Amino acid sequence: SNQTIVLNGSGTNSVTTPSLTANSTYALVSVASSATPTCSQTVTGSAIVTVNALPTASISGTTSICSGTTASITFNGTANATVTYTINGGSNQTIVLNGSGTNSVTTPTLTAISTYALVSVASSGTPTCSQTLTGSAIVTVNALPTASISGTTSICSGTTANITFTGTANATVTYTVDGGSNQTIVLNGSGTNSVTTPTLTANSTYALVSVASSGTPTCSQTLTGSAIITIRPFTTPIVSFNYTQTCINAALSPSPILATNFTSGGQFTSSTLNVNATTGVINLATATVGTHQVTYTLVQNQTNCMAGGNYTATINILSGTTPVTSFTYQSSYCHSILNALPSLSPQFFNGGTFSSTAGLVINSSTGEINISNSTPGSYTINYTVLPNATNCNLGGSSSFAIIILNDFEILVNAICNGQELVLESLPVNNSFNPSSVNYVWKNGLIVIGSNNSTLNIDNYLAQNPSLSLPLNISVSIESNGCISTKNFTVEDDPCKLIPRGISPNNDQVNDTFDLTGMGVDELTIYNRYGTKVYYFNGVYTNQWNGLTSNGVELPDATYFYSIHKNNGTIVTGWVYINRQY
Repeated sequence: SNQTIVLNGSGTNSVTTPSLTANSTYALVSVASSATPTCSQTVTGSAIVTVNALPTASISGTTSICSGTTASITFNGTANATVTYTINGGSNQTIVLNGSGTNSVTTPTLTAISTYALVSVASSGTPTCSQTLTGSAIVTVNALPTASISGTTSICSGTTANITFTGTANATVTYTVDGGSNQTIVLNGSGTNSVTTPTLTANSTYALVSVASSGTPTCSQTLTGSAIITIRPFTTPIVSFNYTQTCINAALSPSPILATNFTSGGQFTSSTLNVNATTGVINLATATVGTHQVTYTLVQNQTNCMAGGNYTATINILSGTTPVTSFTYQSSYCHSILNALPSLSPQFFNGGTFSSTAGLVINSSTGEINISNSTPGSYTINYTVLPNATNCNLGGSSSFAIIILNDFEILVNAICNGQELVLESLPVNNSFNPSSVNYVWKNGLIVIGSNNSTLNIDNYLAQNPSLSLPLNISVSIESNGCISTKNFTVEDDPCKLIPRGISPNNDQVNDTFDLTGMGVDELTIYNRYGTKVYYFNGVYTNQWNGLTSNGVELPDATYFYSIHKNNGTIVTGWVYINRQY
Protein backbone atom coordinates (compact mmCIF):
# COMPACT_ATOMS: atom_id res chain seq x y z
CA SER A 1 0.00 0.00 0.00
CA ASN A 2 0.96 3.69 -0.60
CA GLN A 3 2.98 5.28 2.15
CA THR A 4 3.97 8.98 2.47
CA ILE A 5 6.90 10.96 3.82
CA VAL A 6 7.15 14.81 4.11
CA LEU A 7 10.37 16.37 2.95
CA ASN A 8 11.94 18.95 5.22
CA GLY A 9 12.78 22.56 4.43
CA SER A 10 15.85 21.34 2.60
CA GLY A 11 13.66 19.04 0.53
CA THR A 12 14.96 15.81 1.98
CA ASN A 13 13.95 13.04 4.37
CA SER A 14 14.58 9.32 4.85
CA VAL A 15 13.15 6.15 6.29
CA THR A 16 14.94 3.10 7.76
CA THR A 17 13.87 -0.24 6.51
CA PRO A 18 12.92 -2.86 8.98
CA SER A 19 15.36 -5.76 9.50
CA LEU A 20 15.46 -7.44 6.18
CA THR A 21 15.99 -11.07 5.35
CA ALA A 22 15.00 -10.79 1.67
CA ASN A 23 15.47 -8.28 -1.16
CA SER A 24 13.14 -5.22 -0.88
CA THR A 25 12.11 -2.51 -3.54
CA TYR A 26 11.03 1.02 -2.51
CA ALA A 27 9.12 2.60 -5.58
CA LEU A 28 7.90 6.28 -6.00
CA VAL A 29 4.14 6.84 -6.76
CA SER A 30 3.59 10.65 -6.70
CA VAL A 31 4.65 13.91 -5.09
CA ALA A 32 2.40 16.81 -3.83
CA SER A 33 3.52 20.37 -2.81
CA SER A 34 2.70 21.90 0.51
CA ALA A 35 1.44 25.38 -0.84
CA THR A 36 -2.00 26.21 -2.01
CA PRO A 37 -2.92 25.04 -4.35
CA THR A 38 -1.47 21.73 -3.81
CA CYS A 39 0.25 20.66 -6.90
CA SER A 40 1.09 17.05 -7.58
CA GLN A 41 2.27 14.74 -10.22
CA THR A 42 2.95 11.10 -10.81
CA VAL A 43 6.60 10.13 -10.41
CA THR A 44 8.63 6.96 -11.14
CA GLY A 45 11.83 5.63 -9.71
CA SER A 46 12.79 3.02 -7.13
CA ALA A 47 15.49 1.96 -4.63
CA ILE A 48 16.27 -1.81 -4.44
CA VAL A 49 17.81 -3.25 -1.22
CA THR A 50 19.50 -6.62 -1.98
CA VAL A 51 19.78 -8.83 1.20
CA ASN A 52 22.84 -11.15 1.38
CA ALA A 53 22.45 -14.45 3.50
CA LEU A 54 24.51 -14.63 6.81
CA PRO A 55 27.57 -16.94 6.61
CA THR A 56 27.48 -20.20 8.58
CA ALA A 57 30.10 -22.60 9.97
CA SER A 58 30.28 -25.86 11.97
CA ILE A 59 33.09 -27.79 13.70
CA SER A 60 33.78 -31.52 13.91
CA GLY A 61 36.55 -33.81 15.16
CA THR A 62 35.36 -34.92 18.60
CA THR A 63 37.35 -38.08 19.24
CA SER A 64 39.51 -40.04 21.73
CA ILE A 65 43.23 -40.35 21.13
CA CYS A 66 46.19 -41.83 23.00
CA SER A 67 48.35 -39.55 25.03
CA GLY A 68 51.22 -38.20 22.96
CA THR A 69 49.39 -38.25 19.61
CA THR A 70 47.45 -35.61 17.53
CA ALA A 71 43.90 -35.23 16.16
CA SER A 72 42.33 -33.37 13.18
CA ILE A 73 39.67 -30.66 13.75
CA THR A 74 37.48 -29.88 10.67
CA PHE A 75 35.54 -26.65 10.00
CA ASN A 76 32.67 -26.54 7.37
CA GLY A 77 30.53 -23.57 6.34
CA THR A 78 30.12 -20.65 3.92
CA ALA A 79 32.74 -20.71 1.22
CA ASN A 80 35.67 -18.40 1.87
CA ALA A 81 34.20 -17.41 5.26
CA THR A 82 36.55 -16.71 8.18
CA VAL A 83 35.82 -18.86 11.24
CA THR A 84 36.91 -17.69 14.70
CA TYR A 85 37.51 -20.37 17.42
CA THR A 86 39.28 -20.95 20.73
CA ILE A 87 41.36 -23.81 22.13
CA ASN A 88 40.60 -24.70 25.76
CA GLY A 89 39.08 -21.20 26.29
CA GLY A 90 42.23 -19.43 25.14
CA SER A 91 42.58 -16.45 22.78
CA ASN A 92 40.61 -16.28 19.50
CA GLN A 93 42.12 -18.00 16.51
CA THR A 94 40.83 -17.92 12.89
CA ILE A 95 40.74 -20.18 9.90
CA VAL A 96 39.47 -19.30 6.35
CA LEU A 97 37.27 -21.80 4.65
CA ASN A 98 38.20 -22.68 1.11
CA GLY A 99 35.98 -22.26 -1.95
CA SER A 100 34.30 -25.49 -1.01
CA GLY A 101 33.49 -24.14 2.43
CA THR A 102 35.85 -26.41 4.40
CA ASN A 103 39.23 -26.41 6.19
CA SER A 104 40.94 -28.25 9.06
CA VAL A 105 43.73 -27.96 11.66
CA THR A 106 45.87 -30.65 13.29
CA THR A 107 46.21 -30.48 17.06
CA PRO A 108 49.64 -30.49 18.63
CA THR A 109 50.75 -33.65 20.44
CA LEU A 110 48.28 -33.97 23.31
CA THR A 111 48.66 -35.42 26.79
CA ALA A 112 45.43 -33.96 28.22
CA ILE A 113 41.85 -33.43 27.03
CA SER A 114 41.50 -30.45 24.60
CA THR A 115 38.34 -28.49 23.50
CA TYR A 116 38.13 -26.58 20.19
CA ALA A 117 35.08 -24.17 20.41
CA LEU A 118 33.48 -21.92 17.68
CA VAL A 119 33.21 -18.20 18.37
CA SER A 120 31.90 -16.61 15.11
CA VAL A 121 31.98 -16.64 11.31
CA ALA A 122 32.42 -13.76 8.85
CA SER A 123 31.74 -13.84 5.11
CA SER A 124 34.16 -12.60 2.51
CA GLY A 125 33.28 -9.75 0.06
CA THR A 126 31.20 -6.50 0.60
CA PRO A 127 29.38 -6.19 2.81
CA THR A 128 31.09 -8.59 5.24
CA CYS A 129 28.43 -10.45 7.10
CA SER A 130 29.12 -12.31 10.37
CA GLN A 131 27.39 -14.06 13.19
CA THR A 132 28.22 -15.60 16.60
CA LEU A 133 28.47 -19.34 16.58
CA THR A 134 28.37 -22.19 19.09
CA GLY A 135 29.70 -25.66 18.81
CA SER A 136 32.83 -27.53 19.79
CA ALA A 137 34.98 -30.55 19.11
CA ILE A 138 36.41 -32.33 22.20
CA VAL A 139 39.57 -34.41 21.92
CA THR A 140 39.69 -36.88 24.81
CA VAL A 141 43.24 -38.06 25.63
CA ASN A 142 43.55 -41.58 26.97
CA ALA A 143 46.57 -42.26 29.26
CA LEU A 144 49.06 -44.78 27.96
CA PRO A 145 48.73 -48.17 29.63
CA THR A 146 51.50 -49.22 32.02
CA ALA A 147 52.76 -52.52 33.29
CA SER A 148 55.50 -53.80 35.58
CA ILE A 149 56.94 -57.24 36.26
CA SER A 150 58.02 -58.84 39.54
CA GLY A 151 59.15 -62.22 40.71
CA THR A 152 62.94 -61.95 40.83
CA THR A 153 63.97 -64.75 43.17
CA SER A 154 66.29 -67.68 43.79
CA ILE A 155 64.86 -71.16 43.53
CA CYS A 156 66.20 -74.65 43.75
CA SER A 157 67.04 -76.47 40.55
CA GLY A 158 64.06 -78.49 39.29
CA THR A 159 61.40 -76.24 40.84
CA THR A 160 59.13 -73.44 39.51
CA ALA A 161 58.56 -69.78 40.31
CA ASN A 162 55.71 -67.28 39.87
CA ILE A 163 56.10 -64.20 37.65
CA THR A 164 53.57 -61.42 38.38
CA PHE A 165 52.49 -58.68 35.95
CA THR A 166 50.83 -55.54 37.36
CA GLY A 167 49.49 -52.52 35.45
CA THR A 168 46.49 -51.05 33.64
CA ALA A 169 43.32 -53.10 34.04
CA ASN A 170 42.55 -55.39 31.09
CA ALA A 171 45.74 -54.35 29.26
CA THR A 172 47.67 -56.83 27.15
CA VAL A 173 51.31 -57.20 28.20
CA THR A 174 53.87 -58.50 25.75
CA TYR A 175 57.00 -60.17 27.20
CA THR A 176 59.78 -62.54 26.29
CA VAL A 177 61.34 -65.49 28.11
CA ASP A 178 65.12 -65.60 27.87
CA GLY A 179 65.01 -63.35 24.76
CA GLY A 180 62.71 -65.67 22.80
CA SER A 181 59.61 -64.82 20.80
CA ASN A 182 57.00 -62.40 22.10
CA GLN A 183 54.36 -63.77 24.43
CA THR A 184 51.30 -61.97 25.78
CA ILE A 185 49.22 -62.00 28.92
CA VAL A 186 46.02 -60.02 29.59
CA LEU A 187 45.71 -58.30 32.95
CA ASN A 188 42.46 -58.77 34.82
CA GLY A 189 40.04 -56.08 35.99
CA SER A 190 42.31 -55.44 38.98
CA GLY A 191 45.29 -54.92 36.71
CA THR A 192 47.20 -58.05 37.61
CA ASN A 193 47.99 -61.52 36.36
CA SER A 194 50.76 -64.06 36.74
CA VAL A 195 52.39 -67.03 35.07
CA THR A 196 54.13 -70.02 36.58
CA THR A 197 57.47 -70.87 35.07
CA PRO A 198 58.13 -74.38 33.89
CA THR A 199 60.46 -76.52 36.02
CA LEU A 200 63.80 -74.71 35.78
CA THR A 201 67.34 -76.02 35.91
CA ALA A 202 69.06 -72.86 34.63
CA ASN A 203 68.73 -69.12 35.28
CA SER A 204 65.80 -67.57 33.41
CA THR A 205 64.84 -63.96 32.55
CA TYR A 206 61.28 -62.78 31.94
CA ALA A 207 61.52 -59.34 30.18
CA LEU A 208 58.77 -56.80 29.35
CA VAL A 209 58.37 -55.72 25.68
CA SER A 210 55.24 -53.54 25.54
CA VAL A 211 51.74 -52.99 26.86
CA ALA A 212 48.52 -52.25 24.94
CA SER A 213 45.27 -51.07 26.43
CA SER A 214 41.88 -52.60 25.69
CA GLY A 215 39.03 -50.67 24.05
CA THR A 216 39.18 -47.98 21.31
CA PRO A 217 41.58 -46.47 20.61
CA THR A 218 44.11 -49.09 21.58
CA CYS A 219 47.01 -47.29 23.24
CA SER A 220 50.37 -48.93 23.70
CA GLN A 221 53.93 -48.21 24.70
CA THR A 222 57.23 -49.95 24.81
CA LEU A 223 58.31 -51.21 28.25
CA THR A 224 61.47 -52.26 30.03
CA GLY A 225 61.88 -54.33 33.14
CA SER A 226 62.54 -57.93 33.97
CA ALA A 227 62.26 -60.63 36.59
CA ILE A 228 65.31 -62.88 36.95
CA ILE A 229 65.03 -66.36 38.40
CA THR A 230 68.38 -67.56 39.72
CA ILE A 231 68.78 -71.30 40.01
CA ARG A 232 70.55 -72.69 43.07
CA PRO A 233 71.85 -76.25 42.96
CA PHE A 234 70.82 -78.64 45.72
CA THR A 235 73.35 -78.90 48.57
CA THR A 236 74.40 -82.31 49.76
CA PRO A 237 73.60 -82.47 53.50
CA ILE A 238 76.04 -83.59 56.20
CA VAL A 239 74.24 -86.32 58.12
CA SER A 240 77.03 -88.45 59.61
CA PHE A 241 77.21 -88.99 63.39
CA ASN A 242 78.30 -91.54 65.95
CA TYR A 243 77.81 -92.59 69.56
CA THR A 244 80.40 -93.28 72.23
CA GLN A 245 80.25 -96.73 73.79
CA THR A 246 78.21 -96.42 76.98
CA CYS A 247 77.04 -98.42 79.96
CA ILE A 248 73.50 -99.49 80.71
CA ASN A 249 73.80 -97.68 84.05
CA ALA A 250 75.16 -94.40 82.69
CA ALA A 251 73.85 -91.36 84.52
CA LEU A 252 73.54 -89.39 81.30
CA SER A 253 71.58 -90.61 78.32
CA PRO A 254 73.83 -91.08 75.27
CA SER A 255 73.67 -88.24 72.77
CA PRO A 256 74.91 -88.47 69.19
CA ILE A 257 78.25 -86.88 68.36
CA LEU A 258 77.39 -84.87 65.25
CA ALA A 259 79.77 -84.22 62.38
CA THR A 260 80.95 -80.66 61.86
CA ASN A 261 78.20 -78.59 60.18
CA PHE A 262 75.72 -81.41 60.72
CA THR A 263 72.45 -80.69 58.89
CA SER A 264 69.58 -80.55 61.36
CA GLY A 265 65.90 -80.99 60.64
CA GLY A 266 65.82 -84.74 60.10
CA GLN A 267 64.64 -87.57 62.36
CA PHE A 268 66.50 -90.20 64.37
CA THR A 269 64.93 -93.68 64.46
CA SER A 270 65.86 -97.11 65.81
CA SER A 271 64.11 -100.45 65.74
CA THR A 272 65.64 -101.58 69.06
CA LEU A 273 66.03 -98.39 71.09
CA ASN A 274 63.78 -95.63 72.36
CA VAL A 275 65.47 -92.62 70.73
CA ASN A 276 64.40 -88.97 70.66
CA ALA A 277 63.49 -88.29 67.03
CA THR A 278 64.76 -84.71 67.13
CA THR A 279 67.91 -84.92 69.29
CA GLY A 280 68.95 -88.54 68.89
CA VAL A 281 69.23 -88.96 72.70
CA ILE A 282 68.80 -92.60 73.71
CA ASN A 283 66.60 -93.53 76.68
CA LEU A 284 68.75 -95.99 78.67
CA ALA A 285 65.87 -96.77 81.04
CA THR A 286 64.29 -98.95 78.35
CA ALA A 287 67.50 -100.00 76.60
CA THR A 288 69.10 -103.44 76.63
CA VAL A 289 72.73 -104.49 76.66
CA GLY A 290 74.16 -105.09 73.21
CA THR A 291 74.80 -103.47 69.84
CA HIS A 292 72.14 -101.19 68.35
CA GLN A 293 71.70 -99.07 65.23
CA VAL A 294 70.27 -95.57 65.01
CA THR A 295 69.35 -94.06 61.62
CA TYR A 296 69.09 -90.36 60.80
CA THR A 297 66.85 -89.46 57.83
CA LEU A 298 66.70 -86.00 56.24
CA VAL A 299 63.95 -85.21 53.69
CA GLN A 300 64.77 -82.98 50.71
CA ASN A 301 64.06 -79.31 51.50
CA GLN A 302 63.18 -77.21 48.45
CA THR A 303 63.03 -74.03 50.48
CA ASN A 304 66.75 -74.01 51.18
CA CYS A 305 67.81 -76.29 48.29
CA MET A 306 68.97 -79.05 50.59
CA ALA A 307 69.00 -82.54 49.18
CA GLY A 308 67.79 -85.43 51.31
CA GLY A 309 70.05 -88.01 52.99
CA ASN A 310 70.32 -90.69 55.66
CA TYR A 311 73.02 -92.24 57.84
CA THR A 312 73.12 -95.14 60.29
CA ALA A 313 75.38 -95.25 63.36
CA THR A 314 76.09 -98.10 65.79
CA ILE A 315 76.19 -97.87 69.59
CA ASN A 316 77.46 -100.55 71.96
CA ILE A 317 75.71 -100.62 75.36
CA LEU A 318 77.69 -102.48 78.02
CA SER A 319 76.43 -104.13 81.21
CA GLY A 320 77.26 -102.62 84.63
CA THR A 321 79.27 -103.99 87.61
CA THR A 322 78.66 -103.59 91.33
CA PRO A 323 81.73 -102.38 93.26
CA VAL A 324 82.95 -103.96 96.55
CA THR A 325 82.44 -101.32 99.23
CA SER A 326 82.49 -103.21 102.58
CA PHE A 327 84.94 -102.12 105.33
CA THR A 328 85.33 -102.25 109.13
CA TYR A 329 86.82 -100.29 112.02
CA GLN A 330 87.15 -101.13 115.70
CA SER A 331 83.80 -100.84 117.35
CA SER A 332 85.08 -98.22 119.83
CA TYR A 333 88.04 -95.87 120.21
CA CYS A 334 89.54 -93.90 123.05
CA HIS A 335 89.45 -90.20 122.40
CA SER A 336 93.13 -89.96 123.17
CA ILE A 337 94.02 -92.07 120.11
CA LEU A 338 95.22 -89.92 117.25
CA ASN A 339 94.02 -91.73 114.10
CA ALA A 340 92.25 -94.85 112.89
CA LEU A 341 92.20 -96.44 109.42
CA PRO A 342 89.51 -98.74 108.04
CA SER A 343 90.12 -102.40 107.22
CA LEU A 344 89.10 -102.86 103.58
CA SER A 345 87.53 -105.97 102.09
CA PRO A 346 89.40 -107.87 99.37
CA GLN A 347 88.93 -106.25 95.95
CA PHE A 348 87.68 -103.10 97.69
CA PHE A 349 86.79 -100.44 95.12
CA ASN A 350 88.80 -97.28 95.66
CA GLY A 351 87.55 -93.95 94.40
CA GLY A 352 84.44 -93.63 96.53
CA THR A 353 83.79 -91.22 99.40
CA PHE A 354 83.86 -91.81 103.16
CA SER A 355 81.44 -89.61 105.10
CA SER A 356 79.65 -89.35 108.42
CA THR A 357 77.69 -86.92 110.52
CA ALA A 358 79.08 -83.68 111.95
CA GLY A 359 81.58 -84.16 114.75
CA LEU A 360 83.61 -86.94 113.17
CA VAL A 361 86.78 -85.76 111.41
CA ILE A 362 87.30 -88.22 108.58
CA ASN A 363 89.36 -88.19 105.37
CA SER A 364 86.81 -88.61 102.59
CA SER A 365 89.29 -90.42 100.34
CA THR A 366 91.11 -92.81 102.72
CA GLY A 367 88.58 -93.14 105.54
CA GLU A 368 91.25 -92.22 108.10
CA ILE A 369 89.58 -90.84 111.25
CA ASN A 370 91.22 -88.12 113.32
CA ILE A 371 90.00 -89.50 116.64
CA SER A 372 91.53 -86.88 118.92
CA ASN A 373 89.98 -84.00 116.93
CA SER A 374 86.58 -85.66 116.68
CA THR A 375 83.76 -85.18 119.16
CA PRO A 376 83.14 -88.25 121.35
CA GLY A 377 79.93 -90.06 120.48
CA SER A 378 78.35 -92.69 118.22
CA TYR A 379 78.83 -92.43 114.47
CA THR A 380 77.83 -94.31 111.36
CA ILE A 381 80.50 -94.13 108.68
CA ASN A 382 79.33 -94.46 105.08
CA TYR A 383 81.38 -95.30 102.01
CA THR A 384 79.66 -94.40 98.74
CA VAL A 385 80.73 -95.15 95.18
CA LEU A 386 78.78 -93.18 92.60
CA PRO A 387 77.74 -94.80 89.32
CA ASN A 388 80.35 -94.19 86.62
CA ALA A 389 79.46 -94.83 83.01
CA THR A 390 83.12 -94.68 82.03
CA ASN A 391 83.88 -97.99 83.69
CA CYS A 392 80.28 -99.26 83.85
CA ASN A 393 80.30 -99.01 87.63
CA LEU A 394 76.77 -99.40 88.98
CA GLY A 395 77.72 -97.70 92.24
CA GLY A 396 77.08 -98.85 95.79
CA SER A 397 77.60 -98.10 99.46
CA SER A 398 78.39 -99.70 102.84
CA SER A 399 78.36 -98.45 106.43
CA PHE A 400 79.93 -99.22 109.81
CA ALA A 401 79.13 -97.94 113.30
CA ILE A 402 81.77 -96.85 115.83
CA ILE A 403 81.85 -95.18 119.22
CA ILE A 404 84.46 -92.63 120.31
CA LEU A 405 84.65 -92.80 124.10
CA ASN A 406 84.79 -89.63 126.15
CA ASP A 407 88.10 -88.69 127.78
CA PHE A 408 88.24 -89.24 131.51
CA GLU A 409 87.75 -85.80 133.00
CA ILE A 410 89.83 -85.64 136.15
CA LEU A 411 89.67 -83.22 139.06
CA VAL A 412 92.74 -83.12 141.33
CA ASN A 413 92.08 -81.68 144.80
CA ALA A 414 94.69 -80.79 147.40
CA ILE A 415 93.33 -81.73 150.86
CA CYS A 416 94.81 -81.75 154.30
CA ASN A 417 94.98 -84.96 156.30
CA GLY A 418 96.00 -83.47 159.62
CA GLN A 419 99.14 -81.51 158.74
CA GLU A 420 99.88 -83.69 155.73
CA LEU A 421 99.11 -82.50 152.19
CA VAL A 422 97.27 -85.17 150.17
CA LEU A 423 96.31 -85.03 146.46
CA GLU A 424 93.12 -86.85 145.49
CA SER A 425 91.87 -87.72 141.96
CA LEU A 426 88.13 -87.46 141.36
CA PRO A 427 85.92 -87.96 138.24
CA VAL A 428 84.25 -84.92 136.66
CA ASN A 429 80.58 -85.47 135.80
CA ASN A 430 80.98 -89.20 136.53
CA SER A 431 83.28 -89.57 133.52
CA PHE A 432 84.80 -92.71 135.10
CA ASN A 433 84.14 -95.13 137.93
CA PRO A 434 86.84 -94.49 140.58
CA SER A 435 86.71 -98.12 141.70
CA SER A 436 87.24 -99.63 138.21
CA VAL A 437 90.18 -97.59 136.88
CA ASN A 438 93.93 -97.71 137.36
CA TYR A 439 95.85 -94.72 138.76
CA VAL A 440 99.43 -93.71 138.03
CA TRP A 441 101.02 -90.73 139.81
CA LYS A 442 104.15 -89.16 138.35
CA ASN A 443 106.60 -86.40 139.18
CA GLY A 444 107.66 -85.51 135.66
CA LEU A 445 108.49 -88.87 134.10
CA ILE A 446 109.06 -90.66 137.39
CA VAL A 447 106.27 -92.87 138.71
CA ILE A 448 105.74 -91.98 142.37
CA GLY A 449 102.48 -93.84 143.03
CA SER A 450 99.97 -96.23 141.50
CA ASN A 451 96.69 -98.04 142.03
CA ASN A 452 95.52 -95.39 144.48
CA SER A 453 93.31 -92.37 143.96
CA THR A 454 95.40 -90.33 146.48
CA LEU A 455 99.04 -89.26 146.85
CA ASN A 456 100.59 -88.05 150.16
CA ILE A 457 102.90 -85.16 149.22
CA ASP A 458 104.47 -84.86 152.66
CA ASN A 459 105.35 -88.56 152.68
CA TYR A 460 106.83 -88.20 149.20
CA LEU A 461 108.93 -85.20 150.22
CA ALA A 462 110.02 -87.00 153.39
CA GLN A 463 111.18 -89.96 151.29
CA ASN A 464 112.95 -87.60 148.88
CA PRO A 465 114.62 -84.93 151.03
CA SER A 466 116.43 -83.49 148.02
CA LEU A 467 113.13 -82.29 146.55
CA SER A 468 111.26 -79.14 147.38
CA LEU A 469 108.16 -77.34 146.34
CA PRO A 470 106.86 -76.50 143.81
CA LEU A 471 106.32 -79.98 142.34
CA ASN A 472 104.69 -80.77 138.94
CA ILE A 473 102.58 -83.82 139.63
CA SER A 474 100.44 -85.73 137.09
CA VAL A 475 97.89 -88.46 137.53
CA SER A 476 96.83 -90.81 134.69
CA ILE A 477 93.53 -92.71 134.64
CA GLU A 478 93.46 -95.93 132.56
CA SER A 479 90.50 -98.17 131.74
CA ASN A 480 89.80 -100.47 128.78
CA GLY A 481 92.90 -99.18 127.01
CA CYS A 482 91.87 -95.50 127.31
CA ILE A 483 94.15 -93.17 129.26
CA SER A 484 93.59 -89.60 130.45
CA THR A 485 96.12 -87.50 132.31
CA LYS A 486 95.69 -84.49 134.58
CA ASN A 487 98.58 -82.24 135.64
CA PHE A 488 98.71 -80.45 138.99
CA THR A 489 101.36 -78.10 140.42
CA VAL A 490 101.89 -78.25 144.17
CA GLU A 491 102.90 -74.67 144.90
CA ASP A 492 102.87 -74.86 148.70
CA ASP A 493 101.73 -76.96 151.62
CA PRO A 494 98.73 -75.27 153.20
CA CYS A 495 98.33 -78.12 155.68
CA LYS A 496 101.42 -77.31 157.75
CA LEU A 497 101.12 -75.05 160.84
CA ILE A 498 103.52 -72.17 161.49
CA PRO A 499 105.71 -73.14 164.46
CA ARG A 500 105.03 -71.28 167.74
CA GLY A 501 108.60 -71.64 168.86
CA ILE A 502 112.09 -72.88 167.98
CA SER A 503 114.97 -74.20 170.09
CA PRO A 504 118.15 -73.43 168.15
CA ASN A 505 120.54 -75.44 170.34
CA ASN A 506 122.00 -77.64 167.58
CA ASP A 507 120.33 -80.81 168.84
CA GLN A 508 118.89 -81.34 165.36
CA VAL A 509 115.39 -80.98 166.72
CA ASN A 510 113.39 -77.84 166.07
CA ASP A 511 116.58 -75.86 165.47
CA THR A 512 115.02 -73.68 162.70
CA PHE A 513 111.86 -71.79 161.94
CA ASP A 514 110.68 -74.44 159.39
CA LEU A 515 108.15 -73.13 156.83
CA THR A 516 109.02 -75.67 154.12
CA GLY A 517 106.23 -76.18 151.57
CA MET A 518 104.25 -73.14 152.67
CA GLY A 519 105.15 -71.04 149.59
CA VAL A 520 107.01 -68.34 151.50
CA ASP A 521 109.08 -65.96 149.44
CA GLU A 522 109.78 -63.24 152.08
CA LEU A 523 110.29 -63.43 155.89
CA THR A 524 110.82 -60.53 158.29
CA ILE A 525 111.48 -61.00 162.07
CA TYR A 526 110.95 -58.17 164.58
CA ASN A 527 111.83 -57.99 168.32
CA ARG A 528 109.34 -56.85 170.85
CA TYR A 529 110.39 -53.26 170.24
CA GLY A 530 109.51 -53.50 166.57
CA THR A 531 113.08 -53.54 165.42
CA LYS A 532 113.72 -55.73 162.35
CA VAL A 533 116.35 -58.24 163.41
CA TYR A 534 116.14 -60.70 160.43
CA TYR A 535 115.09 -60.50 156.77
CA PHE A 536 115.02 -63.12 153.98
CA ASN A 537 113.86 -62.68 150.37
CA GLY A 538 113.62 -65.72 148.08
CA VAL A 539 112.30 -69.29 148.32
CA TYR A 540 112.19 -69.74 152.06
CA THR A 541 112.23 -73.15 153.67
CA ASN A 542 113.98 -73.15 157.12
CA GLN A 543 116.81 -70.58 156.87
CA TRP A 544 116.20 -68.69 160.19
CA ASN A 545 117.83 -70.40 163.15
CA GLY A 546 117.58 -67.68 165.82
CA LEU A 547 120.33 -65.43 164.53
CA THR A 548 120.10 -61.89 163.22
CA SER A 549 120.71 -61.12 159.61
CA ASN A 550 124.31 -60.36 160.66
CA GLY A 551 124.72 -63.76 162.34
CA VAL A 552 124.40 -62.54 165.96
CA GLU A 553 122.62 -64.91 168.31
CA LEU A 554 119.32 -63.51 169.53
CA PRO A 555 118.36 -63.88 173.17
CA ASP A 556 115.48 -66.12 174.17
CA ALA A 557 112.34 -64.07 173.91
CA THR A 558 109.17 -63.61 171.91
CA TYR A 559 109.61 -62.32 168.34
CA PHE A 560 107.12 -61.24 165.75
CA TYR A 561 107.10 -62.32 162.08
CA SER A 562 105.67 -61.03 158.76
CA ILE A 563 105.39 -63.76 156.09
CA HIS A 564 104.77 -62.98 152.37
CA LYS A 565 103.56 -65.99 150.39
CA ASN A 566 103.88 -66.52 146.67
CA ASN A 567 100.10 -66.50 146.38
CA GLY A 568 100.12 -62.85 147.48
CA THR A 569 98.91 -63.39 151.04
CA ILE A 570 100.63 -61.91 154.12
CA VAL A 571 100.63 -63.74 157.43
CA THR A 572 101.71 -62.17 160.73
CA GLY A 573 102.18 -63.71 164.18
CA TRP A 574 104.68 -64.50 166.91
CA VAL A 575 107.35 -67.13 167.56
CA TYR A 576 109.25 -67.85 170.76
CA ILE A 577 112.98 -68.67 171.01
CA ASN A 578 113.78 -71.10 173.85
CA ARG A 579 117.20 -72.70 173.59
CA GLN A 580 116.70 -74.74 176.77
CA TYR A 581 113.69 -76.60 175.43
